[in-house]
Amino acid sequence: MNASEIFQQKKTDSKTEACEDECEEIRNSKSLSEDHFKARQACEKYCSQFPEVRPISAQEIITFKKVDIKLQLVDVRKEEEMKVSMIEGAVSMKEFEEPKNEHLYGPEAMKDGIVIPYCTIGHRSGVYARKLIEKGYKDVRNGEGVIMWTHEAAGGLVNEEGEVVMKVHTYASPWDLASPEYQTYQFGLIS
Repeated sequence: MNASEIFQQKKTDSKTEACEDECEEIRNSKSLSEDHFKARQACEKYCSQFPEVRPISAQEIITFKKVDIKLQLVDVRKEEEMKVSMIEGAVSMKEFEEPKNEHLYGPEAMKDGIVIPYCTIGHRSGVYARKLIEKGYKDVRNGEGVIMWTHEAAGGLVNEEGEVVMKVHTYASPWDLASPEYQTYQFGLIS
């Protein structure tokens, strides 16, 4: 690594640390609704199964985007779930892994960025994050889950046409913990 690359890495690291500190203050200053509290507990339970993968909150992702930290969200959910909604700017796992997209999303392309897989509540994304680390990606974070996004991001979910929507697929009833403003879907059900 040359001097310019070292300087850029230190600059990025300090931006990242400042954003993480700001988000931690925001998280600690808010009193959570009962729904949000239950979702947070579930998310922490699943994310804790992957201690080698740092979680990243919706608030942190939004803050990182504001200060132009390079990141790529990867939706690891099933196609039926993604058809309901995805986090704006995310790509599917299939698109992320396409060999023709190596120049966009490969380990070398993302060496100065953060790869953020997400699912419903943090388990499937934790499994995938672990695989990405084994493949050589430098900075991989567990996106906590689209459920947390409904509580902490105030929108930002889009449908296949890119339109903002207030609906989310929660996979199954144990994870139907979205913010009450969202219409929730499960496999074979709408709630």
